[in-house]
Amino acid sequence: MLTYLPLPKPDELFYSILARYTLRCAVRGKAFHEIIFGDIPPSVAQVDLPRRLDLFESRVPACHPLSAANLLEDNTLFPLYAPFLPPVRAEELAADMKDAAQRSHADRKSTRLNSSHLGIS
Repeated sequence: MLTYLPLPKPDELFYSILARYTLRCAVRGKAFHEIIFGDIPPSVAQVDLPRRLDLFESRVPACHPLSAANLLEDNTLFPLYAPFLPPVRAEELAADMKDAAQRSHADRKSTRLNSSHLGIS
């Protein structure tokens, strides 16, 4: 469980929140990943549409104001992409971003998580 996490600044991306955490706590690499996401194998960092928000929420103290829903709406680019997607696809994307389960690349519909494949440039 995280014992410290900086409060997000207005319109700050999740990636930036984690970057400030690494600077303030001097934690990097595998140790950082284990603190933030536990023993789940690392994945490629995605600045615009991060994944495993539910898992991150489970590691944040209950008294902290961050939640997966808040992160999705306030600290990712999801609200900017969603209006350009069919409603069903936007819901699937939101579910994939929150999904805490570690699934293989073959099982995951990765095109929903890759902005270059969303047809938005």
